[in-house]
Amino acid sequence: MSPWWGQRVRLFAMASIATGSAFKLGPGPTARLDAGNVLGPITNPPALPPSAGLWVDLTCDVLSIDISAQASHTDAAVARMEASTATLVMRDPQRTYDPLNPSSSWTLNGSSRLTPGVPVKVWAEVVDTATTPNVTTYNLFTGTADSWSEPWTPHPSERRATLVASDATKDLANRDWGEQPSVGAGDTVAQRITRILSYYNFTGPTSLDTSAVTLQATTMAQSAWELLLRAADDEIGLVFFLSDGRFRFINRDGWSANTAPVISVGCPGAQYDIVTDADVGNNAINVRNSISAARTGGVAQRATSDSSVLKYGMFGYGRTDLGVQTDAIAATWATFTLSFKAFPRPNLSSVTLRPALNETSWPAVLGVRRVSDVFQLKWTPPGTTDTYDVKGRAMGISHTIDRQTWEVTWDVGFPALSRKTFHIGTHAFDRLTDGNVLA
Repeated sequence: MSPWWGQRVRLFAMASIATGSAFKLGPGPTARLDAGNVLGPITNPPALPPSAGLWVDLTCDVLSIDISAQASHTDAAVARMEASTATLVMRDPQRTYDPLNPSSSWTLNGSSRLTPGVPVKVWAEVVDTATTPNVTTYNLFTGTADSWSEPWTPHPSERRATLVASDATKDLANRDWGEQPSVGAGDTVAQRITRILSYYNFTGPTSLDTSAVTLQATTMAQSAWELLLRAADDEIGLVFFLSDGRFRFINRDGWSANTAPVISVGCPGAQYDIVTDADVGNNAINVRNSISAARTGGVAQRATSDSSVLKYGMFGYGRTDLGVQTDAIAATWATFTLSFKAFPRPNLSSVTLRPALNETSWPAVLGVRRVSDVFQLKWTPPGTTDTYDVKGRAMGISHTIDRQTWEVTWDVGFPALSRKTFHIGTHAFDRLTDGNVLA
């Protein structure tokens, strides 16, 4: 806990340690018979209750945590989600978390059990007196360690250990079993995703939307992650891992529907005045006003906005390798992509929040679901009097946390940034006494 975050939120971080090798008589893969006394003393981890397993509580040693979950717009018609990462910096005067420390409490049989691949979890608890029960848990990151490191520093008070972790995206990217006989003709995208996960022995939890898009057969000739991205592209959907470790597939309706905001932030008139920064995005770099889409073995289907081409010039985008089953589905793919890409518009790329400015905002801010939820931003840029009203999706959610500050950044996806428009009736933007109404 930190008084700078307010009194409602608590942060936790834990890592699992790799299991050791049981004592045995006779030669074995872990035997080090010439490295010392075989039956000599070894340093074991402190005793933990059976229910705790091999989890280690890092919380009290953590000085800062950076969690990043972002999307890339360069490799797909709409977006592709990137792996979530977490970087934990811990104070370590005794070199407890140094994997090169032979006397660390996490060393067994001469080997550190703080290794790449061990599970890592970060979560928060929020106290909310308006709910029952009044303590709610919010997962911030679930993944596995990529590295443990600690620069050697002579002064114990300056020693810092760094744990870098990422989600299960890397595991699926590393599973590639080569080309197989064709299977799955007629699969929907959701069925194809299930087939890929099953083929590559992924047994983790999933949350999959349905899909009406049907696909050609597949030879499984790429890694599991590449196959999943291709299937999502055919739907114009998104695949990624949620902060609780579930694999998520969202179909095109799931991210494109005009749904009501779950939270309103900014000022004036927003529910929570907690916005500290908002960055303007590049409104032209992703323009696509001439789309060519062809399934493998099919005929190219084109969708073009003549008015966009006339106004901005030609911005083409082509795919010749869609896995969809018919040319008609490819034509729908091209038309839908054009509808989102033909015309640039002013937009925001990110919004930074500091929930401690209004402690009651913690449940709402931490409860925003990546991609699924829409938020509303009412924003007046510094030094101006213009208020912008934005609805967008949190395509990426990042946390920058230390003992003094906790900031949450939302990468804005598909925003609708607008100025004042003429309307009939009262409205928050009315300035009926400020001058000529129709000026």
